[in-house]
Parts: sequence; C-alpha cells; structure tokens
Amino acid sequence: MIRSIRDEISSWYMQLVLILLVLSFISFYGWSGSGLGAGNVASVGKEKLSLQDFQFQLQNRLQYFQSQGINITKEQQGFVQDMIIGGFINERILYTNAKQVGFVTSTDQVRNNIRDAFSDSEGNFNFDFYNNYVRNRLGKNPAIFEKEEGKRVLAQTYQSWVLASSLQTPLALETDYIHNNDKRSISFIEISLDNTEKKLSLTEEISDAEIQEHYNQNQETYTTLETRKFDILRFEQPENPEDESIDFAQKSREILTLVKNDPDLDYKTYAESQDQIDFQETDWVTYSDAVDNISSEDLAMIINSSLSLKEGQQTDILQSRDGSVVYLAKIKGITEPKVKELDEVRTQIITVLTTQKKEQQLKTYAQDLLSQWTKNNATLSEAAKKKGYESQHAEDITFSADGNIPVIGTSVEISKDLFAQSLKEQDFLPKVYEVQDKYYIAQMDKIQIPDMKTFTDKKIELWSVSSQEIAQNKLAALSERTRERTKIFQLQSEEL
Repeated sequence: MIRSIRDEISSWYMQLVLILLVLSFISFYGWSGSGLGAGNVASVGKEKLSLQDFQFQLQNRLQYFQSQGINITKEQQGFVQDMIIGGFINERILYTNAKQVGFVTSTDQVRNNIRDAFSDSEGNFNFDFYNNYVRNRLGKNPAIFEKEEGKRVLAQTYQSWVLASSLQTPLALETDYIHNNDKRSISFIEISLDNTEKKLSLTEEISDAEIQEHYNQNQETYTTLETRKFDILRFEQPENPEDESIDFAQKSREILTLVKNDPDLDYKTYAESQDQIDFQETDWVTYSDAVDNISSEDLAMIINSSLSLKEGQQTDILQSRDGSVVYLAKIKGITEPKVKELDEVRTQIITVLTTQKKEQQLKTYAQDLLSQWTKNNATLSEAAKKKGYESQHAEDITFSADGNIPVIGTSVEISKDLFAQSLKEQDFLPKVYEVQDKYYIAQMDKIQIPDMKTFTDKKIELWSVSSQEIAQNKLAALSERTRERTKIFQLQSEEL
C-alpha cells in the first residue's frame, strides 16, 4: 500500500493539494470547543491536548520570548496559544494518516530522541534527570511520555515520506541520482593529544596575568551552586497495615496538614511522639546529592517544591511516585551561589590553560604538516608513516548537508570541501579539520562521476508507470476518507 501511494503522489502540485486539503480539514472542524471533555483544549479523534500540557508549552514559549527581550502583549499571547494548538492538530493529523498507511513507530528513534535530549555535553545519558524531569516537571509517567514521543516520531516520519514522494519530479529524480552516484574516496590521518602529545613541548609557563584573565572571563564556571538544608517528615506506608480499609494517602495528608498549619512546630519533637512518622535532617544539598532513605527522584521533588520559598517556610505535602511515602519539608537554610576565590581554583585554571595551549599547539603542528606535504606533492600514506601515523580510508562518500563522513564522524566542512569543483585525485583537502577534539588531514583518492546514460534509462522506466491524474485522484480519496472519519475540536484563545 505504501509503495502504491508513493508511486502515485509525485508532483509539487500534489503536495500543494495535500497542504490545502489538510488546512481546509482543520478549519472545517477546528472552531468548536464542544466534545473536548474536561481538562482538554483540543482533540483530533481520540487524541487530546490536555490543559496541563498546553500550559506547559505556553509557559516555555513565553519564557523563551522573554529571554530574547521580547515583550508579548495579551493579543500576541493569543497568537502563541493558537500556534501551540495548531501545532498539536497538525501533528496528530500526520500521526493518524501515518497509522492508516501502515507506518510503525521506531522504538530506536524514540530512544535516540530521548537520549539526545537528556544527555550532557559529553553525550552521557542522565536517567535520573530524565526521570525527575518527566515526572516532576511534566507530571507524567515516563511510559506515557515515551508513547507520546513515539507519536511525534511517527508524524515526522510520515511527513518526511509524503514530502519526499511528492517531490519526485523529473528534476528531483535527476538530482537524487546525481547525489547518490557522485562519490569520493579519501585517505586521512587522525592527529590528537593521545598520539601526538610527546611531539609537543610547552616552553612558556602559565603567567599570573593569564590566570587572572581566565578567572575574570569565566566567573560562571567557578560559581558554587545554590544549596538548601531541610528538616523533613517522612510518612511511610506500612508493609502490612492493620486496617487495610484506611486510605494511606488521605490519612498521611490529613496528619501532615495539621503539622503544616502550625509553622512553629518542631519537626523532630513531633516525629518522636509518632510511631509512623520519621524525622530526617539533611546537610546542604542540591540535585546531585544523595540523602539516606530518600531517593534522588524524591529529593528533586522536594527541592523543586521549595524553589519559591524562603528560609523557615514549608513545602507542599508531597508524595513519592509509587505512592508509598508522603513528605513535608521545612527549609532550614539557603546558601546563595557565590564565585570561588581565585586561590581556590588556581590549580584548576592552570590545568585548563595548559590543555588549551597544548590543543592550540596541536592544531599548529597539524597545519604545518599539511603545508609541508602539500608543497612537496606527497602521498599521504607514505608521508604519514614517516611521522609515525597510520593512514586510514573512507570510501564511497556522498555529499551530506549534515556532514556525515564515514569513519571520521560529522564535519560539514569536510563534506563541502570534498565536493569542491577544483579538487582532483591526489589533491590534499585545503585545510586541517577539527572533529570532536581531533584534527584530520585528508587526501583525495578517487572521484566517481555519475553515469547519466544509466539515469536516462532508469528515468524512462520509472515514469512510464505513473501519471499526475492518478496521483491527484488517489490523494483526494485518501484525504476525503480521513475527513469523514475524524472529528477535530479546539478552544478559541479567548476561551483559555
């Protein structure tokens, strides 16, 4: 079925028809708020946008505008609200169509999206941060969040497929053929501190002036985090309650509400008079710290609840994800962020500056090698061997706007320079390239030019089985069936 649709949707005209049909579809069904159900602001069939999700997205958008120095008026906020709702409707239409034509969510793509979004600068996935963010910031179970991400992936996949199949005009077919058959092969060497540091030598010591300048320019790096100190009451559900008819959550909240209503009550003294409530006093903590008997997720929940509070104030009554523990916390102290004294971080700064100088020297060393080898018309493999490097090869490289280079990694610069008209076989690429803290020198081995006669034969075969009329009729029928089966509702911005 997918192949049939792909063959029949093949022109820019059909793509325009698709867009117009979708827009008319949205406007036809999108003006009524009835049928949404409580707590929702939009729906596409059974897919609903909750008020909570809408408010979260709206707050993020408004905060972004504010961070850019843009003041949003009340009228403009209505446009932002409509944009969020419209985005949801468009995405869910794509998702519905994707399911209808047989697309299946890629669990690998979902995992990759989540891993990319919740990884640090070094690419390490932080599960605790992900878990805490989804539960405490979004108010969702990770399984539900991942299911929603799957729908987004499916919608994006379908959209890409429709665009690709709709744009297969003769010119697009020729462009694709040339792209896929215009190939390059290269030899290259990798230069890094690991394999070159012994060839480098730092003759200058790090001066006090350099240390001071770095310290002044990088104050944020040497600023301590805000920390908080808490008194905490833990109300834990017994494993074998004497009376199972008692609702633990309700009982614990009623008791802790009495405590919360008496701000002068000493937590420790109160806990000592209770059998089921434990008292815990923390040290100065932030999100990355560990506290006995409190999970990292629960600690993050407590800290989040305290962010707008001052010393001596109490958090909301909080419940763990599994519902087995209820907390009430009082802030005993707050330390504000502060910049460490220069003497405290001097050794750290010297290490940073030394590494920076080595990296600069490494780059200069690589540039000198490229200059020498280019001047001498050297063969990279032989020249590299004399310097103690082993040359490597990457073959059948096609142009990539994203800069995907086999073996090496991602470099838009390499991809662009590889396909420059002036390069010939055995030419060195014109510069040293930095990819993930490593430097690369490359030489062109082979240039493969597309065989346009083969393309002409394939083009005739491809286009002999399709027609614009069939594509138009098929697309109109698909869109009409979707219109008949799906109802779309949304609230107006003035209703929100």
